[in-house]
Amino acid sequence: MSRLAKALRDLAAALDEVEKDGDWELVKEEEEVEKKVSEAKKALGVKEEVGAVGEKAGPSASDISYHKDWRCYVIVEHPGGLVGFAEGEGAATWRKIESSLPGRRLRGSGARLRRVSGWDEAVEIWQKAHPKLPLPRLEL
Repeated sequence: MSRLAKALRDLAAALDEVEKDGDWELVKEEEEVEKKVSEAKKALGVKEEVGAVGEKAGPSASDISYHKDWRCYVIVEHPGGLVGFAEGEGAATWRKIESSLPGRRLRGSGARLRRVSGWDEAVEIWQKAHPKLPLPRLEL
């Protein structure tokens, strides 16, 4: 099931990158989502399970509409000096970080950053790079 979840997250991330204007809903109709989930399962070779009352077991539309997730990043080097801990909703946070980089892309920018699970992991990474400095919180 983790391969399917990863594939769906990758698909949603790619769609987030394509969409540059404001918020949008990845999931428009539950039937459409169920069809896409079924197709993805077939592509990955995952068999669909049927529950006791004949309902399909597996992710629902709300399970895969992950664009409302919360993301955290630690930026240890940035050519413009924007270093510290940043967090926010979904891919919007990444787009804000990326737009601050030279060329508006991470690749070739000279920045060093990492997506982390939260504050504690960010502090651990920050202290390895900057042992004498406290980790600043960034407002993007």
